[in-house]
Amino acid sequence: MDSQSELDLNALMTALGPALEAAEIRFYEPNLWVVAFDETLAVEIEHDETGPKLVLSADLGLPPEGEEMSTYQLLLRVNALWRETGGLRMGIEDASGRIKQTFHLYLHGLDVEGLQRRVRNFAQAAREWRTVIATAPTPESGAKTPEQSSGFTSFGFTRI
Repeated sequence: MDSQSELDLNALMTALGPALEAAEIRFYEPNLWVVAFDETLAVEIEHDETGPKLVLSADLGLPPEGEEMSTYQLLLRVNALWRETGGLRMGIEDASGRIKQTFHLYLHGLDVEGLQRRVRNFAQAAREWRTVIATAPTPESGAKTPEQSSGFTSFGFTRI
């Protein structure tokens, strides 16, 4: 990426903080920022020059013990619903088993308002998915699964 584009991206990220009212935006290395919303939620924003795009990611935690397979199946179903989620994806990060939420945001035509909206929606989806993952209802527990509950649209389907 040329230096003019880098300057524009840095300016975009600098303007993002006040627009989001985030607790803090930290610059860690070339092409990596972390938006800290509070003590529990941070959104990493990494510039991927091959796109060119920004890759948003957030840690959603571990699935409840004994519910790993049902949680992973749910995440796979969510990945298949890319139209409904706007392209939100879920994955398992390395051997730790931690769940990661990601989203690719292409830079063409992106302005601070668009970035703000997408980051805010992404963070909201992460909060919602943390709740879904932490509660992990199972058929054995008698609780409704997210697909059976009327709240499934709001949980995890915040369109990015």
